[in-house]
Amino acid sequence: MTAFFKLSNILMGLMAAIVLTSHVSSSFAQTAMPPRTQGYWPLNHLAAPGVASQWAGQTGKACPGDLQTVQVTGPAGMLISFYDSMGRELKAASGVKVDVQVAAPYRMKISEIPGYPGVELYPTIELIDRLHPPAHLKHQFPVPLTITEEDIDAALADDLVTKVIYIDQPEIAGTASTTETLPAARNLLAEADMRGRPIMIFRMGRRQPDPRQPGTFFISGGPVMPIEVTPNANTPNTAIQIEQ
Repeated sequence: MTAFFKLSNILMGLMAAIVLTSHVSSSFAQTAMPPRTQGYWPLNHLAAPGVASQWAGQTGKACPGDLQTVQVTGPAGMLISFYDSMGRELKAASGVKVDVQVAAPYRMKISEIPGYPGVELYPTIELIDRLHPPAHLKHQFPVPLTITEEDIDAALADDLVTKVIYIDQPEIAGTASTTETLPAARNLLAEADMRGRPIMIFRMGRRQPDPRQPGTFFISGGPVMPIEVTPNANTPNTAIQIEQ
C-alpha cells in the first residue's frame, strides 16, 4: 500500500510540505524496482539509506554543510532518539525539533511507545534538499515528520515504511492535509519530483542493531542540534539529553 499524504504549511505563499508514504513487504523491498513514471529517474525510494543524499550532495542539488530543522511527532509519550556522527544518542519527547545536516543519513530510535510494550524501532531519515524560509523563521517552519500507529504496525508486520516529503509546486499548493493511496510499486522519489521538490526520505522497518557491530549501525552522517521539545503528559520538557 502506498499512501499520498499532503500536509500544507504555507510560508508567505512560498511553500507547502507533502508526504508520499509506502508500506511494502520486506521481500518486495529487496527485489522490486519501481517502474519509471515519466522520463528517466535514476533513484528510487527502495535504495539503501544514504544513497539519495550522497547523490544530492555530489550533484550539487544539496550543500552538505547546510542544516535543516526537522520536527518528529508520534503517539503521545513516545520517545525519539537521534544518533550523531559520533554515535551519541540525543533522546527527547515526541514533538522534538532538531537541526540536522543536509545530504547525510541519520539513524533514529523510537521507544516507550504507548500500547507497544518493549518495542523499539530504528528508522532512518536523510535530507536531500532543504527549505528556504526567511532566516528568522527557520525554526518555525521545520520539515514535518509524523510517525503513526499504522506505520508502527506495518513495520512490526515486516513491512518497510517509506515516506518522501517534498515541497509542493506553488501553483498547486493547498492549505489542508489530505491522503491519497498509490500502488506500492510506484517510485516515490519520481512521484515527488513530478509534484514538486523532494526534501526528505524516512524509512522504518524491523531491522535491529547487530550486537556484533553496534557502532556502525548507530553512527550517522552529521551533527544533531536540538531546538526544542514539545512537552506531553508523560515526558517533561526537560527530557532532551545527550548520551555518550
